[in-house]
Amino acid sequence: MATPDAPPSTSTTRYDPLRHHISLALLLTCPVIMLLPPRKLDFYTFGLATAWVLSANEFSVQKSGRGVLERVYGVRHNQRRGMEGRKEAEEEADIGQRIKGRVWEVLDWKPETETERKGKDG
Repeated sequence: MATPDAPPSTSTTRYDPLRHHISLALLLTCPVIMLLPPRKLDFYTFGLATAWVLSANEFSVQKSGRGVLERVYGVRHNQRRGMEGRKEAEEEADIGQRIKGRVWEVLDWKPETETERKGKDG
């Protein structure tokens, strides 16, 4: 029985060079085609722009492991999470101040004397 020396290639590793070359070609040719006359905004232009964004995303994934869209949404999510964290901290501080104020009201409370009660009743 012979053991295989190399693991069998999967479909993703077999097509990686092809995906790299196609994404690079689209990354360069889509803007050039969009700039050729007649320059107009139509479905073809939006299709080319979409192909360019997807190829830029694929190229970024191949080079850095994270896509362009993932980076953009990741930054927005972190900013949103930071803003929510600040709001929660402010609300907690407000609640803490309220509780502290109520506790001090109770601690500073003095029972009314007979003369104070008579003065209020009139």
